[in-house]
Amino acid sequence: MPDLVEAPGQAPTPTGQKDMPAWAQEMHWLIYPDGMECAGTEGCPNDYVLAFGQPGPVLPDNVERYDPKKHDCTFVVPAGADCFG
Repeated sequence: MPDLVEAPGQAPTPTGQKDMPAWAQEMHWLIYPDGMECAGTEGCPNDYVLAFGQPGPVLPDNVERYDPKKHDCTFVVPAGADCFG
């Protein structure tokens, strides 16, 4: 359940943000689709779900959902992709 923020005279609203340690707040994090596999032995880089668990409805700063058009072969090398050929 997301954290709730209460404003005077209003019903609580979900923030959806989880606290991240200071070292992680300046890094760029991705939320990968279930079953996503990346090339190499270290897995997919900066995997938010692996590091911190499922996000709430509002993504924290510097966290975004994986987009193959934007991330493939620039930040992420999916398993089976030929990014260097």
